Amino acid sequence: MSRLFLGLFVALSVIAGVVLAVLPGRGGATAFVHARGTQILAPDGSPLRVRGIGLGNWLVPEGYLFGFENATSPRQIAQVFREIAGPEAANAFWRGWRTAFVGDADLAWLARSGFNVVRIPFDYRLWTPEDQPGLWTDEGFAVLDPIVASAARNGLYVMLDMHAAPCGQNGQNIDNSDGVAHLYTDEACVRRAGDVWERIARHYAGDPTIAGYELLNEPAPVAQGDVSAAQVMARITRELATRIRHVDTHHLIFDNSLSWREDNPAPEPGIVPTFHLYWEEVKPDMLRRVLDFRARTGSPILMSESGENSDDWVRAFRETLEAQDIGWIFWPYKKLDAPSAPRSFDTPPYWEEIVAYQALIERPARERLAQRPPVEHARSALDGLLASVQFGRTRVNDGYMRALGVAQ
Repeated sequence: MSRLFLGLFVALSVIAGVVLAVLPGRGGATAFVHARGTQILAPDGSPLRVRGIGLGNWLVPEGYLFGFENATSPRQIAQVFREIAGPEAANAFWRGWRTAFVGDADLAWLARSGFNVVRIPFDYRLWTPEDQPGLWTDEGFAVLDPIVASAARNGLYVMLDMHAAPCGQNGQNIDNSDGVAHLYTDEACVRRAGDVWERIARHYAGDPTIAGYELLNEPAPVAQGDVSAAQVMARITRELATRIRHVDTHHLIFDNSLSWREDNPAPEPGIVPTFHLYWEEVKPDMLRRVLDFRARTGSPILMSESGENSDDWVRAFRETLEAQDIGWIFWPYKKLDAPSAPRSFDTPPYWEEIVAYQALIERPARERLAQRPPVEHARSALDGLLASVQFGRTRVNDGYMRALGVAQ
């Protein structure tokens, strides 16, 4: 979730040129989640009223979710952990984090509670090292496949979200870039993003548990000479969607590429609008823009990210969405000692020392490193975090669950 996007964040999600594998028998039935008219439909053709949660801070760490105010991006957080615990201890932590944060018990609980979609933000670096284009690993699939399989066992759908794209898509902490969105100025970056998506789509092409692919999270394109930002983004969106369709004609393609625009043009056939909304007053006309869009275009709309607010606000917003037949995905699933999520986990011993150290991230290395906490404290804190984030150690936030209108 980006602090950049305050207020109404409207995104158009492209389901570009999707060809659905239609099964014989019942009218409207397909092998995959699909869209028709103003509705998103389950494989059996029934309306899929999306009730989802985002796995924020799992594969794309965010500083505020660790209680950090200065080390906010994944690369800064990784630097802090390396400096305080050592490279190999930090590597071991991240391996542990990927298995401890979410597992079968988490997904089973989400399904029992009434959720039906999990949105998984990921960093492209899980498939190819940043500084080694052309080198591929299966690390991303090793991490995702068990979760996708668990989702299938528990009756959940999965939305895959490229939260951190090659070269950066918005220049914010959430895209794990160097602070500049180079995606829009370097064709090699676009090709690399397409390479990653093609590899992912080929792997999951036949898996009906996947609801779809979100091309880029909250992109912020820039004009290039006489080519407007809108034109730059439209071309990149077409290229990425085409790369996916080369290997996967079944799944939905979600695209946030028009999220930054004030004017939402009529979509091409098959386009589905989504929007993010944070910290705006809940009032009767707050959704007028997206409702007008739906009425004008006949497209489905989906609220794919919101939260980080009081239980009363979440309840009021969720009820407003449901009154207009709009599905939702809230953010995030788990938080460190905070009630604004379905589940929370405890702060481990010595964590305040880690928080104090991360505040020095912009200081000169000599000054910063001289103030590291004792290494045994740092390693104990990271081990404690791995223990506390596991499902059996977390606690339900009853007020938040009531606000979402789901069972406990």
